[in-house]
Amino acid sequence: MLYETAARAEELLSLNIEDLDLGFRRGRVHSKGGAIEYVHWATGTARLLPRLLRGRTSGPVFLADRRAPASGPRAPAAADICPETGRGRLSYPRAEYLLKPATAALDPHKKDWTLHQLRHSALQHLAVDGRTAPELQAKSRHQHLASLGRYVQLGEQALRPGHRQRRPRRPPQTPLTRIGTVDGGNSARVGPLTPLAVRLLLKPRARDRPAPHGEGQAEAELAKAQFVIDVQGKLQALWETLSESALTDDTMPPCSPGSSR
Repeated sequence: MLYETAARAEELLSLNIEDLDLGFRRGRVHSKGGAIEYVHWATGTARLLPRLLRGRTSGPVFLADRRAPASGPRAPAAADICPETGRGRLSYPRAEYLLKPATAALDPHKKDWTLHQLRHSALQHLAVDGRTAPELQAKSRHQHLASLGRYVQLGEQALRPGHRQRRPRRPPQTPLTRIGTVDGGNSARVGPLTPLAVRLLLKPRARDRPAPHGEGQAEAELAKAQFVIDVQGKLQALWETLSESALTDDTMPPCSPGSSR
């Protein structure tokens, strides 16, 4: 139940049978601050709960393995005693003591597991499966999304390369052109623009730069866009002129010495 609900151990250990809704697979718990919330479990817990309750209809869900003392300083409150069996509510230290030997053989690091590790593992596995931070918050009932940062980071690190979402590629764009000469200046050649040339061509003039803040920011942005459009139009016109010039140079016969075109 701890793993499937990703709840805090104290919340589940304080459950009473009256708080269970077996039909909807949920339980009413008192979270931090005293708020009443619901935790939800899956098929595994739904199958084991009837075996744990054994027909009991009231009292704590999780019981200790011995009867509670009826008097003395160690006597629990009446709400923490099962009215049918007389056994007391299972405490956190006792539950963790029972968990450690039961999971010692399953731990690959040969360390004793704690109750909180079940909650931590549940959230981490949900993050690995691709659940978002708001979905993890709905499951764990954290008050702030910042508390889930470590679980999301662990989930991203554990993702296999095939499961990692990649950013969509941008569609190919027509490269700008650069004007140059070959053959001693007798013909024109057009090639890709260098990054420096692109920045110089598209850099707005000082009077066209948008103000950091103020009422004239929209007008400055519009002027900058118009400037870029003008530069692109001039480049296109220059491209067509040089292309026609290059075709003319290829079709005309070479000039003889002393003659002019």
